Amino acid sequence: MLEIAAAAAGLVAAGGGASAIKAYLDGRRIETASHPPRGRFVEIDGLPLHVCEAGPRDAPPVVLVHGIGGCVEDFIEGGLVDHLARDYRVFMMDRPGYGHSPRPAGRFGVREQVRVLRRLLARETIRAPLVVGHSYGALVALALVLHPKSEVAGAVLMSGMYYPDERLATSLLALPTAPLLGPALLWTLGAPLARQAGPHLRARSFEPQTIPPALAARYPTAYAERPWQLRAQFEEAASLVADTAALAPLYRTCKVPLAILHGDSDRSIEPDQAGRLAAAIPHARLRLLEGLGHMTHVFAHEAVREALAPAARERALPSQVR
Repeated sequence: MLEIAAAAAGLVAAGGGASAIKAYLDGRRIETASHPPRGRFVEIDGLPLHVCEAGPRDAPPVVLVHGIGGCVEDFIEGGLVDHLARDYRVFMMDRPGYGHSPRPAGRFGVREQVRVLRRLLARETIRAPLVVGHSYGALVALALVLHPKSEVAGAVLMSGMYYPDERLATSLLALPTAPLLGPALLWTLGAPLARQAGPHLRARSFEPQTIPPALAARYPTAYAERPWQLRAQFEEAASLVADTAALAPLYRTCKVPLAILHGDSDRSIEPDQAGRLAAAIPHARLRLLEGLGHMTHVFAHEAVREALAPAARERALPSQVR
């Protein structure tokens, strides 16, 4: 099998050197000219993470965690940042491999992302935050909550996958991350395939809603054509079965205030995922959003604010007592 992969990689690479160079130059141009960084960089474990924040620095901190294929613009251009920044210090980063944050070599699953996120929050002296995660970001946020040394004051999980879905256990997802063959595919065929499939995949993720014209005009969709971001997307999708299976036994240990939001018409992740999580965590508050699809962070701003409110009030109690 390894010999076949090596031979295939050689064939692709032999005819794709120019394509790989073009993919690199196009990707860097996207990052510098088309969509330059909107925030600043903080180095954690050798990774220069791109972070952005908004709102009063002395307000309760809310940390936003984006999903697969996302970036800080999910929340900025989607309007959630403006909605929350009136009352909260909103902090977010491009997760490693997305936007302007590089991704380290080797496995970088949910556990590794929590480690980096915890160190980032410590570096930025963000204490007892409220965490809001969307889609894959909801799983990262939940794993952060469940960390034995977690200081999270509360969490809102939106449109997340929390239990293994065996439909993801396919070799097609693993193929782009395979040794030798994977990089060859990503650096030659990745960009044109992403450019062709991107509009359909984006439209499907918004169903039954449609993409707001202002968001479509401003969002950096070209990020997803870069080979290094494609690698991150495939790696995370391919590891979802293992990561959810590892976390699921810990859900019953959750002690912090938790709200679960999920569109009842979500066609990307079944609403049953939210129901199962709520059943495993008795104190969790579940709200199914009628007629809403996967993009809760774009269309359910007020629902997010309402879900944050109880945890924010509980977080404030100790200081009020003192």
